[in-house]
Amino acid sequence: MKGLIVLIILSFSLGSFAQLTEEQSFEYVEVIAKGLRRDLWVQSHEDVHSEVRLSTYSELDEHTDGLTNSEYEVPLSESEVSEIYNCAERANCLVFHIRVSSSYYSGYGTSSHFVLLDTKSVSREIISHVTYSE
Repeated sequence: MKGLIVLIILSFSLGSFAQLTEEQSFEYVEVIAKGLRRDLWVQSHEDVHSEVRLSTYSELDEHTDGLTNSEYEVPLSESEVSEIYNCAERANCLVFHIRVSSSYYSGYGTSSHFVLLDTKSVSREIISHVTYSE
């Protein structure tokens, strides 16, 4: 709950006055990652872990490669891939990759969440997909 309050205050306080720094952007995305983990815990998942990375072009290329993408449990659509790259190419937009893993009942799964963060307006879009599930 504290994280959500900090996120809201950060959004309002930085609104049109300043641009988020890379450090502030990481803090913002860490709050999102915490929410993703909490959602899984509430659904009775165990061993929930997340990793947040600022995506590089080579990592994006690797993740969205046609062959790799087709092997995911739920592949990214062409429009989702396009949105990710459009953000990466804009000056005030950062692409973060949150990878979440957890075990549930007798299975294991991982998901990827791309946070497209506009550092000027502090607006964001999240593109999520399941990468592995058993």
